Amino acid sequence: MISQKATFYPNHLIKSFIEYSDDVLLYKEEYDLFGNMTYFENSAGWVRITFNEIGKLIKEENSVSDTTLIIDYYRNGYGNKKQAKTICSNGDWFIIEYEMNGNIKASYDSLGNKRNF
Repeated sequence: MISQKATFYPNHLIKSFIEYSDDVLLYKEEYDLFGNMTYFENSAGWVRITFNEIGKLIKEENSVSDTTLIIDYYRNGYGNKKQAKTICSNGDWFIIEYEMNGNIKASYDSLGNKRNF
């Protein structure tokens, strides 16, 4: 039997939604006060998402790919990415740097070697 449970913030936006089938989690979703999904989980794994004060994605942790993505933005009011760093569970990481217009400027691995796409 499938059962569902939802919770809501005082402003009536959804806070969480969970669905089970015979006590087995099918999926779970969590949201912040602004309606951004901050957590998702199903049988394949989970994703945790963090937003900054203006609603831009700044961090994504992912059990499926076993990586963490950290995004740093230019403070120009437009939220353009300055760089994105991906950290793998084995400790390896790489950084992609962006120009103000969003084009990729450069990418480097954890040893400082320039990466090509």
